[in-house]
Amino acid sequence: LGRSTLKFSLSSIKWSESRDIFVIGFPGALVLLCAAVRNILLNRYLTAYTDLECLAVFATFCLLINALYAVPNGVRNICRMLCSICIGEDDRNSLMLTVKTSLRWGTLIVMVEAVFCLVFSGVISRIYYSDPGSGLYRMTKHSIQVYSLWLFFFIIGAVFAGYYQAMERMKYSALAACIEGAAIVCPVSVLAVPVIGLNGVWLGFFLGTVVSALLPFVYAILCNKGIPGNTYEWLTIPPDFGSSDEERMEFSIRSLEEVTTTAERVQTFCIGLGLDKKISYDAALCLEEMAANIVLHGFSSDRKSHSIDILVVKRKDGAMLRIRDDCIPFNIKEYFDLINPEDITKNIGIRLTIKKAREVSYQNLLGLNVLMLTF
Repeated sequence: LGRSTLKFSLSSIKWSESRDIFVIGFPGALVLLCAAVRNILLNRYLTAYTDLECLAVFATFCLLINALYAVPNGVRNICRMLCSICIGEDDRNSLMLTVKTSLRWGTLIVMVEAVFCLVFSGVISRIYYSDPGSGLYRMTKHSIQVYSLWLFFFIIGAVFAGYYQAMERMKYSALAACIEGAAIVCPVSVLAVPVIGLNGVWLGFFLGTVVSALLPFVYAILCNKGIPGNTYEWLTIPPDFGSSDEERMEFSIRSLEEVTTTAERVQTFCIGLGLDKKISYDAALCLEEMAANIVLHGFSSDRKSHSIDILVVKRKDGAMLRIRDDCIPFNIKEYFDLINPEDITKNIGIRLTIKKAREVSYQNLLGLNVLMLTF
């Protein structure tokens, strides 16, 4: 019972991961903070300049927007995660493709959501207010219809927010979070609510989403000191980021027989690019050990067919080896910590890999084991 109890321990905190936690969590936390400030301020203004019905409709709208924004927010999180993978693999082409795909499919999905909101705005409103003849029902229905008109702008801002968060552009992420949360909505509403009532709030939300959608394009123009000439410049991808096609090699392993031959290919590839012979040998050796381990233990864990996707990339200071498989989760770093250090005859491949690689990182993403080794 004691072992299964959750406990908080300061000594167990991995402070080395605190920066990554901050980078991932900061924009979302700032959005929530700004949204809380926004709602408090707008509640006060609506109380002062409108009636209780407007206040009730705004409260209903806040509940609905949290539910409907789940789609753009989900696209943002997926885009951020996939972009992080591309960045870790120095893959500029896949990075660009990820943003384009997120925008294309994200737009399609939110357009479906927008049509749904327009068509069923009355049905949704009746969930909260059953009398179609009441002012509360009419205003709620109107707010849902207005919201559906700016969903398109939502997805643009959301995708780029996820992208720049993966790029660790903290200033952009902070500015985007403030604009999304309160920076535009509050000033516009403060000026408009005394004049046009509740519609002043909808105007503030609309302008806030438009500015969020325009922000990445303005940012790209400022970064390039002019109109960008291509997609890479619009995405402000540094010219020296990523490797050329000649500096990367990708292939798959589907059997134990392929392990040795592909390890030899890796060594030949690295030497051919002018990398140090020791780095080339270590990368090939670690690939052979880890790939053989996956085939022997991962492929046989079930009756499904499996494969290992290998990526080798030349970097300025060495080489990066990515080993990705679709077998059961297996974190080499955690497993290494459990190995008995006194029994050197077991888990030789894992010991060797941890020793040879300069950096070792593991993630389980979308059901895939992703092991990154830097030499």
